[in-house]
Amino acid sequence: MYSSIIPMEDRHKIYRARQNRLREIMLLQQIPTLLVTDPIHIRYATGARNMQIWSSRESSRFLLLLAEGPTFLFEYPGYEHLAAGLPTLDQIFTGQAIPYAGPGIDPLPDARKWGSLISELIYKHSGRGSLIAVDRLPYPAIDVLRANGFLLTSADVIMGISRSIKMSEEIPAIRLSMDAVEEAVLKMENLIKPGMTENQIWANFHHGLIERDAEYVTTRLLVGGERSYPYFRECGEYFVTEGNLITFDTDAIGVDGYSVDFSRTFLCGNSPAKLWQKQLYRLAYDQLQHNVGLFINGTSFEEIVRKAWPVPEQYQSTSYYVIAHGIGMSGEYPAIPHSFNPNARIPQGNLNPGMTLCVESYIGSSDHQQGVKLEEHILITENTPEILSKYNYDERLLVQYH
Repeated sequence: MYSSIIPMEDRHKIYRARQNRLREIMLLQQIPTLLVTDPIHIRYATGARNMQIWSSRESSRFLLLLAEGPTFLFEYPGYEHLAAGLPTLDQIFTGQAIPYAGPGIDPLPDARKWGSLISELIYKHSGRGSLIAVDRLPYPAIDVLRANGFLLTSADVIMGISRSIKMSEEIPAIRLSMDAVEEAVLKMENLIKPGMTENQIWANFHHGLIERDAEYVTTRLLVGGERSYPYFRECGEYFVTEGNLITFDTDAIGVDGYSVDFSRTFLCGNSPAKLWQKQLYRLAYDQLQHNVGLFINGTSFEEIVRKAWPVPEQYQSTSYYVIAHGIGMSGEYPAIPHSFNPNARIPQGNLNPGMTLCVESYIGSSDHQQGVKLEEHILITENTPEILSKYNYDERLLVQYH
């Protein structure tokens, strides 16, 4: 029987391990102070969760972390108790929202009040003129910090480096999150019937997620039939019919905030797959299997680009935009592009143990106006990559064709 319960002691070990790594990266990058409002950044650094989706658009929660000092959380008023007891926090303040909109509301007074407390804490622990790594703070907050004598740089770089390697304490939680999402996908697939709308099918996935203590879905990537080409159409009121391909990408935030990202394509109903459907599926499957095999510890991103499965020219214009991307608590560094993308920038770096990535494939037919999306969520080990996503492929589509 599935259980999503992670003992509190183990959760606290995860939170401390992530924060310790983040501090190590800050010291290596000579960043004494981190000030962030992105809810995923806050959660990664401390384990503190509160209204994750709402907080992504309203700057009312802030985290101030000193590389060689304390950690302060500015929590939304009335919610301070949610983070009480976390070993990653030294003090919790009532947050000061900085309005982003509203007729007649001048954000500067609130920004100055907020900046006064922030500045006082940094002066005390890091000194005047300190360099601060910030993320998407509101412009009034940026202006106040600069007026108070601070130098600012992007927090996304150090957060990206830190989050790209998963600590050993994190891996069991990632596996648990994967189990929860795969069970939700199985529930959804078993209930697919011709005549259902995409939304009705997708709703069963949500139900399965929530009842297993997963959290939310970040995209609407379940579509059927002619809406599966080109990719990235969003789930809607289209009725799937017998023999349709149904493409699906989990894009789920699972247990304790860990993202689970794999893709499968299903055949709707009981009719046998058509030859062209099998051909598309086999191409996507071959691409995925070939590319997963390239993700060996120590391999450079440039080498992966160079050795990637050669996408046939007729499928390149609608191919998925990257070979692979990092994954953790959301989509992360690195994003590894295809060589045929003229605007692609290949990131510098190599694969290292502890990286988790998603390897992508999409093959779509302009003639048949349908496509196949497949994707695996993998872990880089000392040797060959471990495929964390174990969900079955649709055998009716995978069989050899003639």
